[in-house]
Parts: sequence; C-alpha cells; structure tokens
Amino acid sequence: MQLTDLIASRIYTRPDEAPTLTAELQDICQVFLYTGRAPYILCKASENWSDSLADQRADFIPHGGTDLYRTISALLLLPQFRSSFPPVSIDSINASNATEAFDELGLAVPRHVIPLTINGSIDPDYVTKEHMRLFDRGDVRFCLTCIGVVYEELRRAGIPAMRIVHSRAVIRESLDKARLALDLSRAEAAQVAACVIYLQKTRLRRENRQSLQRALLLAARKCAHLLDGRIVRQAGHEVVVLATRGAAEHCIKSGLLPGEILPKHLSGIVAIGIGYGASASVAEEQGRKALDTAALCSRPLAVMKPGQLKRHRAENLQAVRRLKVSPTLARRLIDVFASLDPENFTANELARAFRLNPRSGRRLISLLRGQKLVRECGIEKLDGPGRPTRAYRIALSRLAEVLPVGSRKSRGR
Repeated sequence: MQLTDLIASRIYTRPDEAPTLTAELQDICQVFLYTGRAPYILCKASENWSDSLADQRADFIPHGGTDLYRTISALLLLPQFRSSFPPVSIDSINASNATEAFDELGLAVPRHVIPLTINGSIDPDYVTKEHMRLFDRGDVRFCLTCIGVVYEELRRAGIPAMRIVHSRAVIRESLDKARLALDLSRAEAAQVAACVIYLQKTRLRRENRQSLQRALLLAARKCAHLLDGRIVRQAGHEVVVLATRGAAEHCIKSGLLPGEILPKHLSGIVAIGIGYGASASVAEEQGRKALDTAALCSRPLAVMKPGQLKRHRAENLQAVRRLKVSPTLARRLIDVFASLDPENFTANELARAFRLNPRSGRRLISLLRGQKLVRECGIEKLDGPGRPTRAYRIALSRLAEVLPVGSRKSRGR
C-alpha cells in the first residue's frame, strides 16, 4: 500500500503497555491505529489521552465477522474437528457478530462469549481466567481469543486455543481509514488560525491606557513569533494574528499559549480567542466567537473549532432553561453593566440604565433575585436626595452562560 514511510510501529507484549507507547509517539504522529480494541480502550482510559486523540484521530482494527470466519475455517481443518465443531469460548467479539457468523455457517451458536470490558474497564487476566474456568468445567473444548497475551497464557496452561487474527482485507481497510484520517489531519493543520487578542476597555484607566496598550502589542508580537505568523490588524485595544492551525494547537498543547505571551499584570485584563477556518475571514469570525466565551467566562484563552458553535448553542439553551432568563435580557444586562458597577448598584440606577420607570426597575431586581443572579451586597448608598437605599451585586459570570456565543457586538467594529 506504499505506506512504509508514513508508519512508525511499536510492538507491545501486553495491551496495558500501549498507553506508554502512545505517549512516546504523540509528538510525531497525527493518527494512531491500534491492532485491537483492548489497547485502544486502555489508551483511551489513560491520563495520556489527549483531545487530539479523542478528536477522531485514533482508531483500532476491529475483530469482526470476517476474522471469525477465517478462524472457524482454520479450526474445521484440524483433523479432530472435521466431523463436528467443538463447543468454544470466544472473547473480544460482539456476541451478535459471533451469533451471526455461526448461524450463517450452520453451526451451533456459541453460548460462551466473554465480554472484553467489565464496568467500562478491561482486564486481560480476567478474560484468561474465564476461558480457563469454562474449559476446566467442561463447558467448552476449545478457546478462541483475540488477545495475544491471553492466547499465550492458555497455551502455557495446556488448554487448546486459537488466536483470532485479522485478515488482510480487514487490515487494508483500517489502513485506508487511517490514511484518510492523516490526510484530514494535515488539511486541518494547514487551516488558517486567527488569534484575536483583546484588551478589555472597561478595565482601562486614563493614566495606564498607553502602557497597557504597549504591553498588548508586545504580547501580540510574542504570539506571532511563537505561531510563526503575522500581525494583520492592530487597533488601540485589539490585535489579530494569523497563523496555521497546526502551529496554534502545538502552542496550546505545550502551554505556550497563553502562558508565554501574557505577563501577570495583563491577567484578567486581556482575553484571547482562537478560531480556525478555511480562510482568514472565517478563522477571525471563529476567533471572535471564542473571544466572547473567554471574556464573558473570565478565562484567558478560548478556542472555537469548526462545528463547535452548535454544541455551544445547545449548552446555552440548557442554561436558559435552567436560569429562566432569556438571552436577550442577558445580553442587555451585560451591555448595561459595561458602564454600571456590577458590585454596587441600586434599583433606580438599573432602571435608568434600562430606561425603565423605578417600579419596573424594582420588578426586574425581584426577577433576578428570584433566579439568584442578584443579591444585596450589605451596604447602602445614596441615590439622589433622601435616605440611602439598598445596593445590589449581580453575577455576570452566570449571565454569560445564557448569552449565545458570538451574539455580542464584535469588538473593534
């Protein structure tokens, strides 16, 4: 198949060695193909399992009907079983696939199909003991296994066993899928990445505005250097850097973004949104949507991948149902509190900002208090002539959960 130059192979003795081998190859391989379900499951459950592997970049060669037919044929060729097929135990193959294969061949359906996973975990030693138990009890005369270490243990114990191995057709099909996944990975790595670095204007003071803007530009230059990209737009409070998706994901995985570009004095003031796309405009649009998430949820960095927006909208809908506050009201409140102190405001101040009469302002406060979004902050303040009135505090971070991603006005536009 002319894949020699594309494959870095590693050999394991036991399936539980596969996670360590995977970790060794993560920096040089874009796609991982495991020889069976067992090492794949063990790798997926390990702490080394990364987002890139989970994102359709890892797969296993399945043991299915074709492999089972091949093994049954080999078993029927043995002299002692030519006249009658023995009762067998099988592991790693789905019970329905085993039933279908035996039924199509006119053989008695096997009653002992050992599941590979128990309570979501895999234990080859348990599978070995089950085969041995069934054989010692006389329920089976032959054991069929997909796991190499199980086969070796059964043979050492003197139990007749045969390993279910992949046919060439199954291997070829899996390698074709892996090559397609590699092509997709390379295409995605070559996608445009837009890094939007935004200095929150509400946090700027007149006396430190220029120094913070200089720090923002310095951070953007560091970002462009790390990503091997270029600065394409610069405003007083915002810089856009274009690079490739592969470079961006490598820097995020390595902790260089945001760690290497944001000094401590910019923490909580600067938000970074990274988006990917087939063109610079699409990537920048995704980056701004990610920036909304980062800024509203008080995170220094957020990434918006293609197709991720649909999931965010579903999460926002759940938040709306939970909080019983509409996205429109949440958006208006967040816009209002860009100029109103969210830690210390009165009902009249909120009413004036909303252009409501005082009674409607108090009703709005009651609504928000009922949803536990607003509470009294324990102080009173003067709000015009007369005696002091109650002051409140609002949980803007919870309102951000309701606000649909990308629905705020784009910054700098």
